[in-house]
Amino acid sequence: FMESDRTAYLLSHQETIVRRGEEIYARKYKKDYEERFFGKFAAIDIDNEKAYISDFSGDAIAAGLKDSPDDFFYLIRVGFRAAHKLRGHGR
Repeated sequence: FMESDRTAYLLSHQETIVRRGEEIYARKYKKDYEERFFGKFAAIDIDNEKAYISDFSGDAIAAGLKDSPDDFFYLIRVGFRAAHKLRGHGR
């Protein structure tokens, strides 16, 4: 993929990527990871189903991209509903 093609693909397929990542995590990693890696970040390659664990989200993604630079990754914080909280400026 060229970068513009990759971005377009990601935007048009994000629900599929999330659904696939959630399915892989639940089936292959959830039970073990929540016991061993609670609070760490897991980047899951939705093509080969390999997971990369790190204390930091960017490092988990970077490790995955090093092995598979053209693949797409689902990012989760182990034991949490979302990888990051989004906060606005107001309260």
